[in-house]
Amino acid sequence: MNKSTDELENELVEADEIDRYFNRNRAETIDKSKDFLRNYFEILMKEKGITKAEVLERCNLPRSGYANFDGSKKASRDRIISYAIALGLDLNETQKLLRLTDNGSLYARDRRDAVIINCINRQKSIDETNDLIEKCGFECLNSKEMEKLK
Repeated sequence: MNKSTDELENELVEADEIDRYFNRNRAETIDKSKDFLRNYFEILMKEKGITKAEVLERCNLPRSGYANFDGSKKASRDRIISYAIALGLDLNETQKLLRLTDNGSLYARDRRDAVIINCINRQKSIDETNDLIEKCGFECLNSKEMEKLK
């Protein structure tokens, strides 16, 4: 992907036909279908040398989380952040994953997000991240989902 989002938006404004736009920008655009998300997660896991089961284990989540990997169930923002931490993604990769899954990016002005950003930048585990989040007086990652399981 070589074009900026602004460049693509400008081309869309000028485009007479959407098919031509897609043909010219096939390598610049994505299809956020179930298959895309499943493939993207598989690529990330392969790059990082980790399995789905290991990701869920590192996140302290049940195996029911498999549905999030294939796009059949929308994952919460906290769950995506947990996956990113479990995969060892850096901040840019985490922000990209949040955008691709239609979840809001981490925002440095939000104090809870700032704690998470700090932990990602220091490659903290889920448990270390949750400890710091809790210490700062915020709700831990996935706490709402874990309450449902009790």
